[in-house]
Amino acid sequence: MSNIGRNDPCTCGSGLKYKKCCLSKEATVVSNLPYRRWRKVEGRLEPKLMKFVSEHYPMQTLSAAWEEYWLWPEDGAPDFDGTEEATSIFLPWFFYNWEFIPEEYSESGPADKHSELEKLTGNICKQLLSRYPKRLDSAEQSFIEAANTTHFSFYQVLDVAESQSMLLKDLLTGKEVTVSEQQAATRAVCGSALYTRVLMLDGVNMMFGTSPYPIVPHMIAHIIEFKQHYLPKRFTKSWLKKYQYEIRDFAHQLTQAMFEPPSIQNVDGETVRPTTVKFRLSCTPQEAMDALAPLAEKLSAIDLKYTASYDKASALYSVDFPWLKPNSHSVLGGIEIRGDELSIDVLSNERADQAKKKVEHYLGAKAKFLHSVSESLESMLDEQADKSHESDFDDEHENLMENSEIQAIVQ
Repeated sequence: MSNIGRNDPCTCGSGLKYKKCCLSKEATVVSNLPYRRWRKVEGRLEPKLMKFVSEHYPMQTLSAAWEEYWLWPEDGAPDFDGTEEATSIFLPWFFYNWEFIPEEYSESGPADKHSELEKLTGNICKQLLSRYPKRLDSAEQSFIEAANTTHFSFYQVLDVAESQSMLLKDLLTGKEVTVSEQQAATRAVCGSALYTRVLMLDGVNMMFGTSPYPIVPHMIAHIIEFKQHYLPKRFTKSWLKKYQYEIRDFAHQLTQAMFEPPSIQNVDGETVRPTTVKFRLSCTPQEAMDALAPLAEKLSAIDLKYTASYDKASALYSVDFPWLKPNSHSVLGGIEIRGDELSIDVLSNERADQAKKKVEHYLGAKAKFLHSVSESLESMLDEQADKSHESDFDDEHENLMENSEIQAIVQ
């Protein structure tokens, strides 16, 4: 390769000049050699650290650290084998940042065992380094020192260069750094943020221990608010360690928020939550309909009769009609009168409160409030999906789509 001139045809057969083809590729390979070297060092250390843990630490150490990584959630931490965080970020945190506290494991057992546990106080990587330095070469020792003194933060991706490197900005310290990355740079999206840490080793900057879930750009503002709330204006790296629990907890919150279904709102900005408000009537259905007729001001008495049914004495027994927004065609809810029962179906808790006030205004003591029943939009759709008859589902879906509020949401 050294005999090929820059302007000579490339030997790969592409028809391009060497300087326009494989010269740049070979230069990239050479420039990536230090990065690849440190990645190999990382790979060599993991089995050594895991072996050290299995030989010297209590059996429950890994599970206890897993719970601590998730900050001891009331409903328990996620299944270790069923989450991407286990290998991508937890193990690097466990080996290099987690601190073993002997008192939490020495409530019972012989005194000599307690003494052995006391000697394990601190980080796992530092314990391995101090006990068995001859098991580690100079590169592995340098990697441990760098990883042990580096803490997690939120890094925004400012630029991606040819899927080989990224320009990142630490949103907490304000510092910018260019990291050598290949796989992450290929998937990175400018503007997004990564919960990770950056090691600096012999001129190579590399991410080590990265959440598998990039933080979407519109959530960056929440990170800035977090910094302003917890941290001083002149933020230093030492504060990353001081606030490591708060930072990790906030990272969990951001990830959870990204996976939660979006909140659907009606045209008034209220969260959609189907709710039925029920009352007991102490008047006839006809009296109730006449009193509530102003809520359907656009409909005539003839319109209302189309949905009415009567008893054997030709007295009104049941009727249903829409609750209309004044001076508008928007439907606020559905009103149903059946015997001595009055039900109003609405799409938000706020609308349910309004319905109660309307009934109290128009019927007063003639309507006794019983209760309100709410269900999430997701559960309502799940119930529809479980319908055995597709035609019934189609009818309900069509009725739902005819609702003016639902149409406004879809549009």
